[in-house]
Amino acid sequence: MATKKKQNSDWHGYREDVAAMLDDLFADDDNIIRGQMMGHPSWYVMVAGKKKLFTSAFENGITLKLPVELANDMLAEGRARPFEPMGAGKPMKGWIYIDNDDLDAIRAEEEMIHAARDYVSGG
Repeated sequence: MATKKKQNSDWHGYREDVAAMLDDLFADDDNIIRGQMMGHPSWYVMVAGKKKLFTSAFENGITLKLPVELANDMLAEGRARPFEPMGAGKPMKGWIYIDNDDLDAIRAEEEMIHAARDYVSGG
């Protein structure tokens, strides 16, 4: 598994296969733009001319911005863990991290990936 790491960063890299999966998922959606956040490939939805971040390839999986209730459900079900890029005990509200060595397990969360896109777009 290929991993890239931003130089001079405390954050670990990301998986190329995960980034490629997200690229494929949104290849036909002209409203989705790929960019970077914290040195990681990230996907944004355009809302009223502004980019709104909803997912990133991060370390061994993906991050998602979800409604707090949905994020809490995923945490309670053990499908995700808090996204804590600034260290343990400092979770980003509404953000979760899906960490899995199996790309198919990450791909199986496609409904949640779309839920994140819909949430930040106001839909």
